[in-house]
Amino acid sequence: MVENEVLVLREVPADPGVWLIIPEDVRKKTDVRGFVFTYVDDFLITADAKVASAVAASVAGQWKCSPAQTLSEKEFIEFTGMRISREQNGIMISQKHYTETLLK
Repeated sequence: MVENEVLVLREVPADPGVWLIIPEDVRKKTDVRGFVFTYVDDFLITADAKVASAVAASVAGQWKCSPAQTLSEKEFIEFTGMRISREQNGIMISQKHYTETLLK
């Protein structure tokens, strides 16, 4: 629940690894609050901080999880071999580290 609103996850029919974060209220089902991307036992939440925190807490209440990481200008995150970082001009997604690891 975020700000007195119950949010639910709805699977995207075109990609079972992508979930919409939407209000439970049927009248607001097109009001997307964020996305959850899943791959095997890894997931990435893209939403504002309150929504992302609530979704991460809900998932951690169901399964054993590592502590959630938050993307910031000082900290990067990794998801499925991609390093995601916040830069001055936006968000950078790179597989350089993953590729270098494969080549060793």
